[in-house]
Amino acid sequence: GPGGAADPDFAYDPAPDSIEGLTMEGARVLGDQRFPKKAIEDYFNPAISQCEAMMQGSEARLYVARSPAETIYYMLLAAAEEQPAQVIVSACPDAYYLKGYASLDLGEVETAEEFVNKALVWSPQNAMFLSELGHIAQVKRDWEGSIGYFEKARDSANSFAPEEIKVPESTRALRGIGFALIELGRLDEAQAQFNAALDIDPQDEVSQQELQYIEQLRSEPPQ
Repeated sequence: GPGGAADPDFAYDPAPDSIEGLTMEGARVLGDQRFPKKAIEDYFNPAISQCEAMMQGSEARLYVARSPAETIYYMLLAAAEEQPAQVIVSACPDAYYLKGYASLDLGEVETAEEFVNKALVWSPQNAMFLSELGHIAQVKRDWEGSIGYFEKARDSANSFAPEEIKVPESTRALRGIGFALIELGRLDEAQAQFNAALDIDPQDEVSQQELQYIEQLRSEPPQ
């Protein structure tokens, strides 16, 4: 299923024309008002042009992390690549992600994929962004590709997601893998994924429904 729009934890009252202010207002226009085109044109695009200027103007590679573990990972990555890097607090990855999310709403699948990938340039280990790419792959009926993204999302959620969202981000990834496996007719493997999601969150109703669906598929005579 589609991912929830981001609920970023920014400065309480950012300037309306700042990256944070534009991204927050765009998220509101997208979420509350359901105007994806307006959100993109009036809010996400102006935020993104500021982000691109910031990225180009920086000597260091800029990253945005959601947890201390993710910050350390990016700094170690930069050290290994002998590339100066800085982990900053910024709404930039959210602006790209939300533009992708809104584009998918408009049926613009290629644009959606492009901008979620751009969000990952800022935050390569963000499980929410990786799961969104898994979802986009499912929209394109690329089941194997989808599994690859959701597996990365599962691993990122386990290693780097902030504690308070680790469970929903992990279960979303496991369900994504499970959906794709059902489409591929690999029902035993799919069942294992939904059971793994229920181990983490016994209240996961979608996984419960999918397990019932798998039982139903098994009891139907082959076409």
